[in-house]
Amino acid sequence: MTSRQLALALITILTLTPALTAQNPDHQAMQPIHQLFESMRNRDSAAARAVFHPDARVVSLPAEVGEFAVDEPGVDALVERIGAEREDWDERIWDWEVRVDGNLATVWTPYAFYRGGVFSHCGVDSFQLAETPEGWKILSLVYSRRVEGCEEPQP
Repeated sequence: MTSRQLALALITILTLTPALTAQNPDHQAMQPIHQLFESMRNRDSAAARAVFHPDARVVSLPAEVGEFAVDEPGVDALVERIGAEREDWDERIWDWEVRVDGNLATVWTPYAFYRGGVFSHCGVDSFQLAETPEGWKILSLVYSRRVEGCEEPQP
């Protein structure tokens, strides 16, 4: 292969890669999740609201020792807190697992949460998403919350 043919092949691959990634349903389903965490870092309640379906639910399962509790702050409360928070919120996720079937997606991912640059808690986020005419929207976010036995992502 000549250097010209190699350069042409490389340009073709680099040109097609973003288009192929954009068509990947796993990648598309992750977009509102990344947008939610970006809105939290920017304290942008309007951007946070935009990623949720109007009928979405937010449920927290705090890890109080010896007791099972379900806390349902809801989307409205979460969005209000994002806009009103004075400290930076930074939720970091890694090793996410995405499953897509048509217009339904589920995402399971560990997270570490930092408030004001200081580690606060960790757990697992479980998202259910639907592909709507407006794009992928979060239908539900259920997350566990604990302070012990936490793993933090590597930078």
